[in-house]
Amino acid sequence: MSAQETNYMRRVDPQTLETKEKVDWSQYIAVNSATAHPHYDREGASYNMGNSYGKSGFFYNIIRVPPPEDKAATEDSADLNGAKVICSIRAAEARRPSYYHSFVMSENYIVFIEQPIKLDLLKFMLYRIQGKSFHKVMTWEPQYGTVFHLVEQAHRQGE
Repeated sequence: MSAQETNYMRRVDPQTLETKEKVDWSQYIAVNSATAHPHYDREGASYNMGNSYGKSGFFYNIIRVPPPEDKAATEDSADLNGAKVICSIRAAEARRPSYYHSFVMSENYIVFIEQPIKLDLLKFMLYRIQGKSFHKVMTWEPQYGTVFHLVEQAHRQGE
């Protein structure tokens, strides 16, 4: 699978690198986007980050997709059934969430870095309509500092 900072990912044939169908994360789980680089644990579950926003604020969500029951079906499947948000991290600045491209995962932790590259949500909602480049919705705001969020393995597995 391949994803970008949208709610879509594209299935890729690992042998030919041919691009296949588009899969919409939001059809499986309530997130508005997902990172381009999922991580995998030893059991074959994949982890990704997505965001959600609404009346209660802006959240960075850690998503776990269980390993496929049939390992042979992995290459022919774009199945996100069983995906669930295992942890939600409230943005330090609800109206100025951080841009992120990926996160870090070890055997014991997931690390998410909330950095002072901020997104202007109004510009973000309008940038495609206005034909502007994505970088125009981001601003460097060092006064917000950098925050490291750690999620322990037990929480990661939903325990």
